[in-house]
Amino acid sequence: MRIGLVNEFYPPFAPGGAEWSMYELAKGLRTKGHDVVIITPNYGTKSFEENESGRIYRYAFVKRMKEGRRLPGFIWLANPIHYVMSAIFMIKIIRKEQLELIHVQNKYTLVGAWIAARLTGIPILASIRDTSHICRIAVCLHHFESVPQDCGIGKLLEECSEEYYEQYYPVKSLRAHLRDKVFQVYHWMDVHLRRIALNRVDTVIGVSQGILNVHEKSRVFTNSRQAKYAIYNFVDVNDNADSLDKTKLADQYQLRGMRIVLYVGGFSKGKGTQDFIDVARRFENRTDNTLFVMIGSGKSFQLPSNVKLIRDLDHYQTLQMYQLAHVVVVPSVCQESLSRVVLEAMSAGKPIVGTRVGGTPEAVLDGENGFVVERGDVEALSEAITKLVVNDALREKMGERSKELVRERFNQELQIEKIEALYQTCLGE
Repeated sequence: MRIGLVNEFYPPFAPGGAEWSMYELAKGLRTKGHDVVIITPNYGTKSFEENESGRIYRYAFVKRMKEGRRLPGFIWLANPIHYVMSAIFMIKIIRKEQLELIHVQNKYTLVGAWIAARLTGIPILASIRDTSHICRIAVCLHHFESVPQDCGIGKLLEECSEEYYEQYYPVKSLRAHLRDKVFQVYHWMDVHLRRIALNRVDTVIGVSQGILNVHEKSRVFTNSRQAKYAIYNFVDVNDNADSLDKTKLADQYQLRGMRIVLYVGGFSKGKGTQDFIDVARRFENRTDNTLFVMIGSGKSFQLPSNVKLIRDLDHYQTLQMYQLAHVVVVPSVCQESLSRVVLEAMSAGKPIVGTRVGGTPEAVLDGENGFVVERGDVEALSEAITKLVVNDALREKMGERSKELVRERFNQELQIEKIEALYQTCLGE
């Protein structure tokens, strides 16, 4: 099959896990003999190149960025000009490469891809990786399983945006306050535009059943005839970590001899960063060399002395850091789809402490390869981490179970077969 994969980010511009999941998907499809074309904005590199993941076409984009995890302001992506310009470019590539279908991997390329697919007459599939089709800020999902029945623009402006800015971007002036209200209205309209496109694609793929359930309960899906499936991202068991690189990393960040409790991801209320820090404070006066390590970027927090903050690791170094960890913690309070952090930690043979949100319990089986606690329950989070830090046998047993689950449920061959079957169905084969 001649397959087009579309995303608003792609390595070397990879601020999150979605880009690496798409990279692995592209490589996996190519190993099965499919012709893969990738379409993405150009933030400042080659407009065309080919590598092990496929032929990469990057369309002209006004915003320039350095490679890595950086994000542009969302207004650069969430606007009608970008949607139209991306659609025009995609039509050109679809025709040039004679693509048979297009699979959108993220939110801000969805509208352009839907326009391009409809104008060229090819099927389109869309992956759901987060809650941004429900609401851009979605602070209600920090507390509930779905948006409330009275969700609307009024509630967004009067309640949700106030909570959001208090947590993430405290507004100090009236002018800034009013400006941000205008942006919330703009983003509300953009979400509803993207929903129109989402409900008109041929097939929706959730990266977990949990994230599909959240969208269903939040009344996002309005097309009862639309096919919807849960297909997991995949990883390989990492049995061959480079011990030399691991040692260098341990020495560079003074981690030798430490029991490492690892957090990877953005620093924010929704990701549960404050809960992770609160747990660390409970360990601060212990003498067992437990060190809490945070890798990522985002909001600044007051940190206790037993927390080490590392902001500038690349993807490869982050994978090495999993090998140094004793426990990996995913304390999200937002409705996570199924964090790639969970899968990468499992592939490294690590036990995980996660929260009961979205798709996390589909990978972290409570009592088997880690523990699942209620979101926001710092006491339960602390108890689960303590069990794993002090019990070497339990930690090893659960880590081995993580590897087993990767081989059973999250392996490349199984997930690629599911994707292939969906593609063939869309093509009527």
